[in-house]
Amino acid sequence: MKKGFILCSVLTLALVVPLSNASAYNLLTTKWPKTVGSTYVVKVKYSTIISTDAKNAFDTAVSDWNSAQTKISFNLSTSNSTSSNVVTTENVADQSLFGDTLLTSSGTTISYFTAMINVGNSDVINKSNTRRSAAGHELGHALGLDHPPAPTLSIMNSFRDREVVYTPQLDDKDGIKAQYPL
Repeated sequence: MKKGFILCSVLTLALVVPLSNASAYNLLTTKWPKTVGSTYVVKVKYSTIISTDAKNAFDTAVSDWNSAQTKISFNLSTSNSTSSNVVTTENVADQSLFGDTLLTSSGTTISYFTAMINVGNSDVINKSNTRRSAAGHELGHALGLDHPPAPTLSIMNSFRDREVVYTPQLDDKDGIKAQYPL
């Protein structure tokens, strides 16, 4: 009788308590004003002070994000000279800082961003995968993604191995799907 009661209780709990989502992504409270059924294009320009290595890192990171999802597309080009969205470098003498993104928004809608990789970090200067990972991470913030809890396999994880994780991962793609569901 007692075994039957416990089994019945466990089955009842299984039906009442929803299964948790295994995704670990975190979302920012801001996002682009995407409309249903279309890809939102974000025009981005290079700053005038960006190095060739940093430019190449952002070019590759843009390609990585554009091929990983279809909700938001970055258009990074020298012809976007009037765009307020900028990729650039910063020089902060802090080896723990790989980059930074400044978002400007109106309410919950992103208006524009500046994504920077830190050339004051020797790994960003000397390792191309780290540079690409930093650029991809900062563009993830520009898409509306935040840092997930460690140890999530994600380009948005601040504690990832930047020489190994330098492209958007499944958790990052799931975050984009959640931020832009249609």
